[in-house]
Amino acid sequence: MDTYPETLHRIYNMRAGEIDLRLDRMTQALSLFEHPEKKFPSFHIAGTNGKGSTAAMLQRILSLAGYRAALYTSPHLVSFTERIRVGDQEISRDEVVALAEEITARTASIDVPLTFFEFTTVLAFIYFARQQVEVAVVEVGLGGDSTLLTWSSRLFP
Repeated sequence: MDTYPETLHRIYNMRAGEIDLRLDRMTQALSLFEHPEKKFPSFHIAGTNGKGSTAAMLQRILSLAGYRAALYTSPHLVSFTERIRVGDQEISRDEVVALAEEITARTASIDVPLTFFEFTTVLAFIYFARQQVEVAVVEVGLGGDSTLLTWSSRLFP
């Protein structure tokens, strides 16, 4: 098993600099884990400015309201583990290493080469599902001229 620094080096160099907006690789990769993203409702935060702040505030509000709420943001300020949290707890370095090994093995078995962002997103969704979150707040990097908030009707019909 790789060390945490070795794992980060591998993740950071996945299809580096490549942008591909198709979702087929994500669908394939997530299907290998029985679609963890479908195991909890999500708020998706998109836009140019303010996504991280909006996502962090919403996750905190949901947590204070009693939900087991997860947060997925990027980029991180200091540590990669900041990107993925449940409540106030960041994913541990050991969990990053273990999940990265599992994702790498499964995606390699069907030749699905993920980008850095795709890999990190799959990792977050698997972690959230295994942590049995009730809701996730997910920052998405789609760009735009304002912050957009969407949510799953499973939480607030």
